[in-house]
Amino acid sequence: ISLQYDAIKKKDLKKTKTLSIPYYLRCNRESSRAQVWLDNQYFFNLKGYTKNINNYSIGKNSQRVGFIKSKKLEVLYNPKYGNIHYTLNGKTPNKKSSVYNGKMEINDTTQFCYNYFLNDRPIGVKKLAYFEKLMFYEGLTNLKNVKPGLKRITYTGDWGEYKILEMRKVHTSDISRDIIFPKLEKDQKLLVSYTGIIKMKKTLLYIFQLKSAIGFKIFIAGQKIIDKEQTQGMITASGEIALKKGYHHFRLLVVIYEGFQRVKQNNFSISYGKPNSRLIGIGEFQFFHN
Repeated sequence: ISLQYDAIKKKDLKKTKTLSIPYYLRCNRESSRAQVWLDNQYFFNLKGYTKNINNYSIGKNSQRVGFIKSKKLEVLYNPKYGNIHYTLNGKTPNKKSSVYNGKMEINDTTQFCYNYFLNDRPIGVKKLAYFEKLMFYEGLTNLKNVKPGLKRITYTGDWGEYKILEMRKVHTSDISRDIIFPKLEKDQKLLVSYTGIIKMKKTLLYIFQLKSAIGFKIFIAGQKIIDKEQTQGMITASGEIALKKGYHHFRLLVVIYEGFQRVKQNNFSISYGKPNSRLIGIGEFQFFHN
């Protein structure tokens, strides 16, 4: 265990009576497992990140993280089990690949693939740490007649033809101040589209998280953030995007069933925030249309 802390002068403490000293359980040196750490956080256990973000899926023994500023990458391992060989393009490392010898700085999109090697032979299971540098999406400009709420349009049917919604017959159309479902008739099934703009107060890399038992698709700034069609129990899905302060295009598609509504199984929550921080719910005061 290594202890890390910041010294704080008494004059800066004000009324604070206690100091929180974070520590990191870095690595069991007797273990043969190599660990990737990113800015002093264990990479394969980073809170808020999943193997399926922005509809990008990578396989077993792989993980992905988006970033906007350079990151420090460190591999902790026990040298008695061998050396770490790696590549930066996702290809499987071999005995001629680069040998890890210290912290690295990640500035651009990188696929860090690594494995243990002993006597020029791989002795472990290769792992892939995928770092994707995200670009900021600019806010919308020259907006006129901006009003609160989202345009809500309902269509009969399921996900089957959602890509050509504009060619389907509209069931109802109105303005909704928030993501509120219309009440359905017996055995009715509708695909609901909410479109408009969302207001972001800060320029940040944002995480959006959905908890739901029904299917959702969420697009922000024209990018698919969450894609969940399953309806098999409560599922959590998340996505990330770098947004500049201001207004951005927003679209949400959801399929609702009267049967779910009747037994109150159509509950959901959508929250957002910075990576590795507490997420807050999206509120009606962020949604607009023009």
